[in-house]
Amino acid sequence: MVRSSYRALRLNADVYLLESDVFKHIWSLKIAPQALICASRAMSNRLPTKMNLAKRGVVLSNIFCPMYNKVEETTQHVLINYELAQKA
Repeated sequence: MVRSSYRALRLNADVYLLESDVFKHIWSLKIAPQALICASRAMSNRLPTKMNLAKRGVVLSNIFCPMYNKVEETTQHVLINYELAQKA
């Protein structure tokens, strides 16, 4: 599963990201495959946030975070700025 996910990411992600030390480090970690995939998608800004879905043409009623309603739901907001993420 990890190997096939890596191949899919390799086809879709920037070459620079794949060659970066951070990306290589993430894939060398001994953690669950789902966590590796999530980390890789976050690094390449491919999480299905409202902003990313809208960029891909998905019709949404809005692109705002359901908790804050005035902040766009981006990868950075979900993983870094979101209050619950900071407590984790």
